Amino acid sequence: MSQRSSGILTSNKPTILKSQEIRAQIVAFKNGLSEAGVSLSFNEDPHTLTQAQALVVRDMEKYFTSPTECTEEFIKGLKCLCKKQSFFRKSLLPTRFKRNTDINETVGGNMQIQQECLFRILLKVNCLQKEVINILLDEITTFSSEETQDTSWLRLLLSPLRYLPYIKEAENLTTKLLDILDIATFPAQLEILDSVPEILPDSQYSETAKQLSKLLEENDELSAAIIDCLNALDLDSEIRSQVQDKILAKILTGTTLKIFPILLQFLMTDCKSQNLVATLFKVRNALDTIMLSSEKGKEKESSKILIFNRLQASAVSPKTIAEGWLNMISNIKVHSDHKPIDYLIFYIPQQLLKDYFGSIVEIGCSLLRISSGQMLVEFASTLFRTLFNHQHTETIYRREMLDSLIVLTGASDKKTVSCVLKIISSLLLDSSKLQQHTVLLMRLLEKLDTFELKDVKETFEILCTLTCGPRAEESLSGLKDEIHMIVLVMAKHIAFRLEEQDVSFTEHSIITISMLPQGPAREAANLLDLTSMCTSGCPELMGLYYDQLTLMLMDTEHLDKYFMAWLHETITTEFESIYVTQKAPDSINDLQFSMQYLLNSPEEMDPPLSVNIAGLSIECEHSMILLLAPHFRLLRLIHYRQQAGDLSTINALLGCAVILPEVQEIEDLDTDQVRQVADCLFHCVNWFREVISGFVLQKNRKIRAKVVHRLQNMIEVEKKLLACMEKAPDHKLPVSYFDSVSEVNKQITSPVKQDKIKNPKKKFKSAAVVNDADETIASTAATSQAKRKKSIVKVAVKELHITFREIDTDVILLLKYPLKLDDDDETQQLTQTAALNIDQLIFLLKDYVSKLDILTQGKNIGLSHLNVVVPSTIISDSTLLLEATDGRHDLPQMFTEYAIHIKTCFGLVLEVFYLIFNWAGFQQSRNLDLLKTLLKSIRPGQSQTLNSANRLITEFIKRLAGYHEQCLEISHGVSLVRTMEALYSATVPSPEIDKKIVSVAEKLLQKRWYNSKGNLDAGKNFNANIDVLLKAYLKGASIKVLCGLVGTLMEQAQTLTSKEDCLPMLVSIDKQNFHIFYMCLCNSLLDRVKTEVQSLTNSQHLILWRTTVTIMHGLMTVAKAQENKTNLVCFLKKSIGILNVFLSHGIPILEIMLRSKPDEVIEIFKTLQTNTRFLHHLCCYSKLTKDASLMAFVPKFRLTLETIIYRVKAALVANNCSKAFWLGNLRNRDLQGDDILSQSTVVSEDNEQNSDEELPADDSDEEMLNDDNASSRSQESEVFD
Repeated sequence: MSQRSSGILTSNKPTILKSQEIRAQIVAFKNGLSEAGVSLSFNEDPHTLTQAQALVVRDMEKYFTSPTECTEEFIKGLKCLCKKQSFFRKSLLPTRFKRNTDINETVGGNMQIQQECLFRILLKVNCLQKEVINILLDEITTFSSEETQDTSWLRLLLSPLRYLPYIKEAENLTTKLLDILDIATFPAQLEILDSVPEILPDSQYSETAKQLSKLLEENDELSAAIIDCLNALDLDSEIRSQVQDKILAKILTGTTLKIFPILLQFLMTDCKSQNLVATLFKVRNALDTIMLSSEKGKEKESSKILIFNRLQASAVSPKTIAEGWLNMISNIKVHSDHKPIDYLIFYIPQQLLKDYFGSIVEIGCSLLRISSGQMLVEFASTLFRTLFNHQHTETIYRREMLDSLIVLTGASDKKTVSCVLKIISSLLLDSSKLQQHTVLLMRLLEKLDTFELKDVKETFEILCTLTCGPRAEESLSGLKDEIHMIVLVMAKHIAFRLEEQDVSFTEHSIITISMLPQGPAREAANLLDLTSMCTSGCPELMGLYYDQLTLMLMDTEHLDKYFMAWLHETITTEFESIYVTQKAPDSINDLQFSMQYLLNSPEEMDPPLSVNIAGLSIECEHSMILLLAPHFRLLRLIHYRQQAGDLSTINALLGCAVILPEVQEIEDLDTDQVRQVADCLFHCVNWFREVISGFVLQKNRKIRAKVVHRLQNMIEVEKKLLACMEKAPDHKLPVSYFDSVSEVNKQITSPVKQDKIKNPKKKFKSAAVVNDADETIASTAATSQAKRKKSIVKVAVKELHITFREIDTDVILLLKYPLKLDDDDETQQLTQTAALNIDQLIFLLKDYVSKLDILTQGKNIGLSHLNVVVPSTIISDSTLLLEATDGRHDLPQMFTEYAIHIKTCFGLVLEVFYLIFNWAGFQQSRNLDLLKTLLKSIRPGQSQTLNSANRLITEFIKRLAGYHEQCLEISHGVSLVRTMEALYSATVPSPEIDKKIVSVAEKLLQKRWYNSKGNLDAGKNFNANIDVLLKAYLKGASIKVLCGLVGTLMEQAQTLTSKEDCLPMLVSIDKQNFHIFYMCLCNSLLDRVKTEVQSLTNSQHLILWRTTVTIMHGLMTVAKAQENKTNLVCFLKKSIGILNVFLSHGIPILEIMLRSKPDEVIEIFKTLQTNTRFLHHLCCYSKLTKDASLMAFVPKFRLTLETIIYRVKAALVANNCSKAFWLGNLRNRDLQGDDILSQSTVVSEDNEQNSDEELPADDSDEEMLNDDNASSRSQESEVFD
């Protein structure tokens, strides 16, 4: 070694000079390279080859054929040199081939050719490859664990490993490289994944794909890189299918939209696979889930667009993909198995869309005609919107679609009309395309006479948006003038229409038009003035005007500021002049009036103001006082908009007094006075409800305290009103809403008897729109509900039905206030902190339940209000009651007023949970995020673990299962079980959760239930609740479990002798409701037989039917012991079903098993024979007693048994077992076994299961056998071998 090179090698590490061993290793390394023609460079120049690299590799192979010590010394020398970073890096850079030439040679002889790096050359030497790979992998491991974004060094380390001609230990290299991938940082992982397809040989692709698919499940961030890597691997069809299954499983468990297009790319690459249709079917199921995701935002929408772009690209390029999609869809034979994505896939190929456009439109129209369900309407809306806005849909096709929709508006079903108009309204999002068909849509005006109010409103919104909206074209000005003319004509003839009881249509149309012009503020003001003038003659119509104007103000985001200023001043002035006063009126009809329920202090308002309810109600006789609530609603909404959510300009109205009659004792008043007082109290309740709705969102502490006070005042006034109505039950109270003027007029002019009053149609009114983004409570969900009509509260006390103004949904915010169980208001008054008492809590929960009950019954609603409400905090209060009673539910203190209040609250909370989680919308994947948010909001603490929907649901179900002891009324237990079942339906099946629900139902059935009076609960509602618990208890019970239950029941049923007796195993079951338990057992047996009979071995079939006939025998025994008509009918009906299953699934298997296990099969036949004998007696008994409910099943029973007879006889003869039974004459008997002498004796074969069955008269086989044997047989039928 020269002094120059030695100096370079030892300048930074003087210890090398001291080690002769290291020196020898380096010398061995250099000598080995020199022998092969490699000259190392320790300066800036690259290493040099003196011969072609192929010759270098050949000479090194020859050099290392000698003893392995030479190889070891060479590798050790390489490792020593690689400790110096500069040498390591240079060895990874290209070498230079410099040919030895004479000075006289041509210029071409001096050319330098770039060759592969030194490590790459060494890797091609067979005996060195393993050690050189280890050196590289060690350095790769070290670097991959370092936190750095610069991966250039890692890329350099990986480059020699790419595209090696052969790898000696490929499996070891694969294992180590994938292990490094697991521990590497994210940038390093990306670099390694990019190199894996170029490093690993084909033989290792399968194992690599399996490991990468596992990594894909664990790390979403690497999804794109892993999929790119998998696409680069040449996988066989079996491995690719396995990986595809894992990817599909990942998608179905909740993949984000961001990585879905990447996953889809891998799934769609194998277009030549024989399993293409099966793969596309899985992709289709995944697409159906992911496209319904509720994730919002531009990025999410972009991901969805990217998904369909890739679908379209894959369908257009390889024709096999498009054909595969069509074959996959055509293979779906059951219509219920189709999904929305199937129809969307049709849009991908352009020609397919044109060819089937008419068929697709007809499908959408058919869906609208046959059902108005939320899911179908949403699907049809999406279908038509997609068709209309599709880039390949031409104008003529759009016209065809709209024409079909307009034809549907002539349907007699009003729900269909509403759905069609909503679909057309949804097309307004791209009004430029819809404006081309405005003339066609004007045909809707011809159908207005047949439309309901909401449909009229929808129609005018569509037409006015197209003709008068901000994007309306000038060419449509003529249509705008036509609509404007229609409104003016309607307004001028409003008096005539009032007589025709059709004013509501005219007034609603005028209001709709008055809000839509986009011209000067004066034009809108003039139209409103015209509307006000036309409706002023009828207070009911004026009330409708106020309510509808309020709704439109909620829906319209941008209004002219001058118009709003004019409206603000006009409405405020009118309200103040009509309703606000500073003194009480004089006495009327011997009634004295005073200011009551004043909350404003002298510092806040002096002199005090009051709302003149009594004066307007009694003096004006139901005129202007009817407008108080709707007028204030409009007033507070205008102030809310003008003051950006602040109602400080009118907050005096919250605490101002109301003028009411002074009543000491209701008994001191005559009938007329009671009616007048009742009217005043009714209007007072509506006033309080509106002010609570108006100010509930205010954040001022004083305002919040006053809102709670007003809530208490409202509860007190309602109680007074009910007391008045009990004294004058025939009094007709004023109306609260004016949705139908004709109905209002009828109520005013034609008194209706109390017993003929129909329940008003329920509607719903939501809270006002909150422009402030922070006010999440009055969000878009509330706005969408505002478009619907106001709902009506139905308060029932005995036979009284009172319709009040509905409190806005925002009132549920009050549930966040602390609960104050004592009656001391001193703390609240001193701190002005809002708190609820138990009466207020009960009222709010009942109101909340009533709203949920309306909203969750298949209507299109949003549940954003529920995100901030945690009603589960009330559950802990019920435990206070249980601590004092040692778990006993029949102690006197359990039925005190306080205890009843606590139980009521607990029950309402559980009902709230049930109504929320039973909402059908949670079955849709797009609402998954909402469900997760709700579950997180009621989770204790702030834990961030268990964030998947399935885990959150499982966690909450387990929490609910612990509250069965707190259920003090059976309705509470039913709500608890139903809540658990509703949650379970939204998650994946889990045996653990099944057991939880069954366990809770069992524990609830093991309680004795008492009503609010302390008596044992009974009656229709109690039986219905027992039925729910029993179905949950028996749901999923196996045949074996049912056999054990029936066996126990046979023993315990004998103890039910009196009404108070109950079953020891389920004490909730007594003699009065035993028939419910019996019916549930029969139903469960039939269901389980149908389920378990599928996919069984022959031996398992034998066990199944042996157990089934044993259960039937037990149920027969119980029916005899507890002779009850309901039990008998149920046993007969379900036995027919079981026998039919036995005929189709049991006998074919038993025919086979009869050869190998004749004794066991015949035993089954004989046990079933006993059951059918009883069924025959039951049929005979029904004919004797003329029982129609039993006789209805006799033909079915006889037909089934006749078929079974032939099948069994044939099986016995075929297996030489016919002597197991013999014939006999059957006497018809009743249930007690006594002969029915009035009926003729019927001869029957004493077949294994039908010896007692009465056979048809024309049974030739039976007649033949009877002729041969009748003379020698006994008259008794229970004779067999």
